[in-house]
Amino acid sequence: MNCTNCQREIPDNIKFCPNCGQPVQIKKTKGKAKKVILALVLSFVILASFIGYRIYSSHNEEEKPSIEYKYLNGITYCTDGVIYVDPDITDDSDPYVLGTEDEELVDECSFIYLSTFSPDTSTIFYIADMEEKKTEVCGSLYSVKTEDITSDADETRKRSTLIAKDVSEYYVPSGRDNGVLYQNVDEELYFYSDYGNEYLMDIDGISDVNCIYNYGSSHILLTLKEGKKKSSTSMYIGSGYDVYHYDSATQKLSIIDDDASIPVGKYNKLVYTKNINNKTNSLDMCMSEITDDGIKTTKIDEDVNNIDETYFTDDITHITYTKKGEHYEDDYTYDLFSYDNGTITELGEIDLARTTTEYVTFFNYYEPDDEKKNDTQYYTTGTSEVFESPFTKVLNAQVAIDEGKILIQALNEDSVSCVYLCDVAYGKEISNIQMVAYNACVSGSYSTNYLFYAAGEKTRNLYISGDGTYKLMMHSVPSQTSVYVKTTPVMDDNAYFFLVNLLDYDTSSSIYDIYIRDNDKYLSRVETMVENIMITGKGAVYTKDKALYYYSAETNEVEKIADGTYYYEVGNKYETSIPLSTYIY
Repeated sequence: MNCTNCQREIPDNIKFCPNCGQPVQIKKTKGKAKKVILALVLSFVILASFIGYRIYSSHNEEEKPSIEYKYLNGITYCTDGVIYVDPDITDDSDPYVLGTEDEELVDECSFIYLSTFSPDTSTIFYIADMEEKKTEVCGSLYSVKTEDITSDADETRKRSTLIAKDVSEYYVPSGRDNGVLYQNVDEELYFYSDYGNEYLMDIDGISDVNCIYNYGSSHILLTLKEGKKKSSTSMYIGSGYDVYHYDSATQKLSIIDDDASIPVGKYNKLVYTKNINNKTNSLDMCMSEITDDGIKTTKIDEDVNNIDETYFTDDITHITYTKKGEHYEDDYTYDLFSYDNGTITELGEIDLARTTTEYVTFFNYYEPDDEKKNDTQYYTTGTSEVFESPFTKVLNAQVAIDEGKILIQALNEDSVSCVYLCDVAYGKEISNIQMVAYNACVSGSYSTNYLFYAAGEKTRNLYISGDGTYKLMMHSVPSQTSVYVKTTPVMDDNAYFFLVNLLDYDTSSSIYDIYIRDNDKYLSRVETMVENIMITGKGAVYTKDKALYYYSAETNEVEKIADGTYYYEVGNKYETSIPLSTYIY
């Protein structure tokens, strides 16, 4: 058969042309009248479903509190010591001034930012009255409702709430209680939220204080590490931490363990490693369950090398992890283990490479003397039962948005990368395997659809697949591994898509090109050699040559906001209604 787009000959039964990357349209001459009738029926069904969806959505919107989108176009920043808040960067109104600070103190302070939005954008936290105490630059920490900010800075200050004085660092996590973690010059750590202002502990002699939120809840993890050098309050991955659990709703602080790694899991069930063996570079693996009666900690296993995946529900506790294999020194092999609701099963010695996602793990047994078995891939779906893989070689796997679906990128018999959509269930074999794209790779998920790339000889297009349909999202996407996609939140029934390409990276800064998708789904370059890109409700904010700019996706115009900035934060940095941060592999 021939491609309907480029007219070149292509294999039968493929859905995307390997030459031009376009969807293959199969022409049929029989049954035309039947197809027209079917199309009319389907159109009616789709229209009826859409109307029903709108009625259902409207009904639910009345029951649930609506999201205030006003400040999703907002930005707060500091330039020349002046702290600004612009409620809507898309209009021509002047920004509001929160306060003015000494530029030398701003340059010397250790604050990540001097003002920032709360997760729901209803509140601004900001620093004022900066001064130097005990060799540190500190200030007063305030909060103010965004609706109370006025063009008069003094009036805004009167409407603000003083949280604490002499604050040296603070951090706003992504919880539902508008909380802020802060420390003062006396080395005391506090947590302020809708539930109150609570003293947590003395942190004298602590070098790292990290706050990890269970998103949308009142539960946080605090990890503290001893040392002389102070670092900013942030999220940091490492080991040797004292790990605490704090519930801001009950204001209860409990220690989980000491000398541990950053835990993974959910707010009431956490897995982590500790007690590193310096001779074998291995660890103990522990699990802590947080209940109303206290914290119960159990040592699961020892000599663990790595925790690969965890999957926790109310009924399932699953962990996939590895230890160094017998042939590790020569061939970097690992022993693969499965922990399922208290039962540990050794699955065997495997090669270095393995692909995991949630409770699914693909792997190859280490069998150098058995060529067939060494080339055969296997997988588990959470339990100790091992299945032979239906794929030649899995390169990537990702849990799809639809429950019970998995998106798999694998080589076919001709060593061509293809993307498949499959059914998957805990402890069951993968079934209902459907090829989504030929000569393609997994990219991510968007709304209720799946993203993938279909490549031709000289093209690489990004598609959305859902319900058996394929829609072109972007033409001619660059093939560099550093490309990723960002989208604005839906506003006025529209969303804008940006593609960001990393050009250069070092320890001090990252340099990017930024593109936007036009109406024809081609990419237009907005700017080159930029830094610190953030997406707003209807555009993008970035810095270039130390100046701060705003690009409007509506007008396709660039506006300089300020000549120099200490920092900036956008109002929708916690927006997750449409997640999309997709890396090309």
